[in-house]
Amino acid sequence: MRRVAGPSIQPLLRAFARLGFDVPSLLGRAGADPRAFGDSPRAMTLPQLWSFWCIAVEESGDDCLGLRVAAALDLADYEILAYLATASTTAREALDRVVRFQHVLGATTGYALGCDAAGAPVIRHEIGAGLFAPRPLADFFLGGLVVLARRVAGEDFRLSRVRFGSAAPRSTAAHERFFAAPVEFDAGENALYPGFDLDLPLAAGDVGLGRILEQYAQELLARSASGAALDHHVHRIVAESLPSGVPRSGDVAQRIGVSDRTLRRRLEESGTTYGEVVRDVRHELAVIYLSSSILSVAEIACLLGFSEPGAFHRAFKRWLGCTPATYRAERDERAASVSAPSRPAAASP
Repeated sequence: MRRVAGPSIQPLLRAFARLGFDVPSLLGRAGADPRAFGDSPRAMTLPQLWSFWCIAVEESGDDCLGLRVAAALDLADYEILAYLATASTTAREALDRVVRFQHVLGATTGYALGCDAAGAPVIRHEIGAGLFAPRPLADFFLGGLVVLARRVAGEDFRLSRVRFGSAAPRSTAAHERFFAAPVEFDAGENALYPGFDLDLPLAAGDVGLGRILEQYAQELLARSASGAALDHHVHRIVAESLPSGVPRSGDVAQRIGVSDRTLRRRLEESGTTYGEVVRDVRHELAVIYLSSSILSVAEIACLLGFSEPGAFHRAFKRWLGCTPATYRAERDERAASVSAPSRPAAASP
């Protein structure tokens, strides 16, 4: 199972702690090691991270919890990334550095800086193979970047619009206040659209310090790249290929630029096999797809490369002990209980 490195989730877990959550307890209830939070952090799987969020939302009764957690972030927890951004001379340089060096902390999801059809800048967040994170993760990922950008650009920072791939919460007021911009839902992407000139100079920028920090970040990235990069590439290629069927290991190896034998050996050295990678990618994507009400179970089975829905049902039951339909129904029931308006207490007779 693909894992989220311990250092990359510490800023998130510390923000939860600042909001008063019992983080070790939440981790344990999500099936993760409670020691994921601490001085020697342990990694988590993506399904465990998603379960952690679902439990926290249910416990808090706040379906906009991702925004609160983003607001509670301490940028010092991001260490080299925060220092690189604040030493940048323009907002474009700061965003470019965050995108290029985001994997220094072991992140498995990613920001991308690009342009829309009209040539306007846009920052998108994906979790691989064109997939966008569901809320509340999306609230946290976009909100966290906005917190960093406001710290770097100050009063100049503003957004022209914000787009989420997930459905809207019961009230969008919290999102409109947080982002101070029009917010769209069911938009097919998680993206921020800056509403200011990214090339305006930043008063706090330091060219010399920025170069030193960038060199250090490049060394850190190279130091952690080999095994982690291979794992990331294999997962990405498998995820991209599944709608057309499970790719052969030899085809994946060819795309990476190694022999099939080398790919299998290096996966074994990292403690896994190609078959286990395929299983894990299907498991992760199934949980993500089922969080959306747009796709039917049959469509999800097809996207995951299963020959027919029954095969997907049997595999999912092995992974989580229930059918896809039961998992979705239980998740929808929890979401409805969080989003439902509170009722006034009945008057005493």
